[in-house]
Amino acid sequence: MRSCCCCNVRTGTYILGALNLIACVLVLIPLCAYLVKSDISAINPIEENKKNIENVVEDLLREHNWTTNNYNQVMDSLKEWWPTVALILASLAAISATAAVMLILGVRCRIRCLMIPFLVLTMLDIISSGAGGIIIVVALFYSNII
Repeated sequence: MRSCCCCNVRTGTYILGALNLIACVLVLIPLCAYLVKSDISAINPIEENKKNIENVVEDLLREHNWTTNNYNQVMDSLKEWWPTVALILASLAAISATAAVMLILGVRCRIRCLMIPFLVLTMLDIISSGAGGIIIVVALFYSNII
């Protein structure tokens, strides 16, 4: 298999690795700015829009009949756990960026072992997305939303 669609496999892998690296860096910038409590509003949109985000989440929780009674508890838990969630997301983005760099280097240097972390992370992403989707569908089914 030497070509895929309109380019060869190596070029496609470069593009895939570069897109993944760019996406990870774009996710890391606001998360790291939030974690270090940067004063620059251009790179810290999370802190700048924190009240708007809280208002949107609170309105979403009030709309659903299964969270109408306890949305205050959910919001308190969200406020308490958000820094930890941001740290975990930043760590995952950094690990994914490292795997993307290893993928690009592995293709460039023709070392297949460097491509394995990217493949493992992609497999874990697919499994966790599928499991999360199944959990959400089952929860929505039992709450009579679907």
